[in-house]
Amino acid sequence: MLRAARIIGHGVDVRWPGAATPVVDSVDSALPWIDRGTEFVQEHLANTRSAGRLEALVLDVDGAMCSWITGLGSDHQAVAAAARMGSTSDHLADAPGAESPSVTPVTFFAGDAVDSTIQPLGQPSDEAPAAPDSGEGGGVAILSRLKKPGSKAAPFAAGRRGILAACDLPGRLFVDALDRRGVEVGRAITLWHALAQAWDPSSKLSPTAPGAAGLTSVNTCAVVMIDAGDETIGEDKDATPPRLVWAWSRRGELLAGGSMRLAHVRGESASEITLGKEEASRLAAEWLAWSMQLGISPRRVVCVFPESTRENDSARTFGTSLGTAWNGALIDAVVTRDPIGDTLERLALALESTSEKLVETTPGAALVELSSRPGGAHRAMYKWIAIAVLAAAGVMGVVAWQAKRSAERINESSMVWYDKGMTAAKDALGTAPIDPMQSLRDEVRLRERELIPPSRVVPAKPVLEELETISMVISHEDLTLESIDLSSANLVRVTITAEKIETLEAVTNALRQISNSRVNRWEADYKEFNDPKNGKAVRATLSATWQDTGAKSE
Repeated sequence: MLRAARIIGHGVDVRWPGAATPVVDSVDSALPWIDRGTEFVQEHLANTRSAGRLEALVLDVDGAMCSWITGLGSDHQAVAAAARMGSTSDHLADAPGAESPSVTPVTFFAGDAVDSTIQPLGQPSDEAPAAPDSGEGGGVAILSRLKKPGSKAAPFAAGRRGILAACDLPGRLFVDALDRRGVEVGRAITLWHALAQAWDPSSKLSPTAPGAAGLTSVNTCAVVMIDAGDETIGEDKDATPPRLVWAWSRRGELLAGGSMRLAHVRGESASEITLGKEEASRLAAEWLAWSMQLGISPRRVVCVFPESTRENDSARTFGTSLGTAWNGALIDAVVTRDPIGDTLERLALALESTSEKLVETTPGAALVELSSRPGGAHRAMYKWIAIAVLAAAGVMGVVAWQAKRSAERINESSMVWYDKGMTAAKDALGTAPIDPMQSLRDEVRLRERELIPPSRVVPAKPVLEELETISMVISHEDLTLESIDLSSANLVRVTITAEKIETLEAVTNALRQISNSRVNRWEADYKEFNDPKNGKAVRATLSATWQDTGAKSE
């Protein structure tokens, strides 16, 4: 639910509803409560330079958690579906009455897409492991103690990356309520994103404050913030207890995050936070698990403490213990009056002095779905698009109507010409029982065939020249010509007889040796037969084909 709101900017820090927070336990009471909160935001933004726009909506990490998942890329839907699947053990799956997979921490915070979101975080890149005694990469130094002497270092889990699961339903309702009041939300982030972008020295939004001078590392950075909780509420059972919130980032992009409650002793006016070696060891153990999954480890740690830790020297103790537990990491400590307020103020100053091109809406920099939630501008765009589509449909309707009218006029004109043609055909044909249209079609086809040019002209064969040549060869007294065929077909055939086959062979060779002949090589077929006059004789059938003189196309 929405418990409180706080507006922080340059010289602005106001809270709502103050010390007394009413109990909100139903939808009927929650929606008016959210509407009152958005009214508070609208009133205070009206007196600022950014009236009508909220640069960043920061959601608290209560109701959210970070975990890791194996290689599903950056597709939000695939990551969310895989994370919500949960797990079912074999004996529970086979047991009678088994209904659904067991609840995991991710499904506890974001079990349904209707009221929650799951998104991947920034993709960790491989860091070159440093030597255990080099003083670089505390996580590497710790992991080096866990392997046996002489053994090779086991590779990190491939494809693992962090995911963020959060119940962002109050954020959605708050954004929608602000949109109804005409207040635009630039982007939505969590407190983890705010820590990474405000305190990471390599962040694109890192403010150029004197305290950040010289912090130019682009390695993985860890930000640890100690929240003292609601110290002014007294014995209120709904008061926020002290907690530790941490975030891993690189170049201001969130890689992992977490939080843990801190023990405290409540006094008469304030609570004293218990912060020491035990808390540092718990944090280092959690970091060790993340380091083994993602294959990275922070080499710089920025700790943000409240002023109450200065009095009992707990900040020094915690920082020293954390530096010992995470050996090799550079520890920076900042003591402020209000860790959350100073974090958001640094972020507000950074956003004010940063170009909008550098303010990204990526999974490691914002809550993507909540940041891109459709608002009044989108609805107005959809309305104008609908109006444009309706106007285009009207124009197309008018064009279609005009085309239909033109088609009707053309059809009427064609019918008039058809009637005129039928009348002319009947006048020309008289009273003969013939279909006029069929007569016209036949006449048209006849004219078309007459107008078609010949596609191939075959030249005439030189029949007379070849006849003269053959006659000169076979004009011998010993030869008798029975037949000669020199038609314009492809084949030339000559039939002659003689008493001896030698005479016929000589004639065949003579025909083959004629240089000006227009036929191809002569072939001969010899057969003996009984001549009634001269006795036995030989008949020769000589055949040849015309040479191809080529065809001309016209």
